Amino acid sequence: MKHIELLNEIKEKGGLKIVTVMIGDENKVFYIDEDFEDDFTILKWFKRGMATEAGIAIRQVLEEDRFLVAGVHLQRNTYTILSAAEVEWAFTTDSKTGKPIPKAKSDTFVYFDELLESWEFEDGPSDIENFSVHSKYVVFYNKEENGIQLDGSFAYEYNNKAYKGTFFFILHEEEVEEESENEELNVGGSFIFTSQFNIEDKFLNDMVDEEELDHSLIGIGMSLEDYLLPESELMQVMFAAYYKHYGVRHNDDPKG
Repeated sequence: MKHIELLNEIKEKGGLKIVTVMIGDENKVFYIDEDFEDDFTILKWFKRGMATEAGIAIRQVLEEDRFLVAGVHLQRNTYTILSAAEVEWAFTTDSKTGKPIPKAKSDTFVYFDELLESWEFEDGPSDIENFSVHSKYVVFYNKEENGIQLDGSFAYEYNNKAYKGTFFFILHEEEVEEESENEELNVGGSFIFTSQFNIEDKFLNDMVDEEELDHSLIGIGMSLEDYLLPESELMQVMFAAYYKHYGVRHNDDPKG
């Protein structure tokens, strides 16, 4: 699920990210920080761009008038990270006339990996260590959510102490594709994926600082994201259950 993978990578970058998705003559701007909750809308734009062709500009706010700027190209159901030179060319060249545009003094063009990580805006990286998902899990059809649900558990260490937690993923049924007003643009059906994790009370009781707790929860969430990649064992199990129940492959199923 390349659109989810891309969003997760952007979220891992620290601070406020001003993300502009450009599809043809349409632009949509999202302001992504730790409180961002509109995953559904931005994922629809990402998936729509991957189904056709689109560009994404990511401006990471460092100070009031200072930004790191990276770019991504969407096409053929995937994405490509642009080089710093490609991003600079896009921002300093008129796309219609080819004439140069003065570079904004506030912008520093970088490769995506050069954007600062979340921990670089905090006190340091999360101290979550030895994170692992248990091999035993339950997969079933959730009628109320109309999707395939996987319930599992995980273990991790924090400050040399062992803890446990639980999680669930839900792969919701995709909607039938809709025709766009532009006949050349076929907008894919809505994709919804739900994930949530819970931690044991012992861990909460051991946390004496709210900021430390928030930082640790981010670390756990980032650790779980690795299991959301389409090639992961858990997602392969969910894709197989999706196919068995609905009789069709999910669009993001590598076997589709």
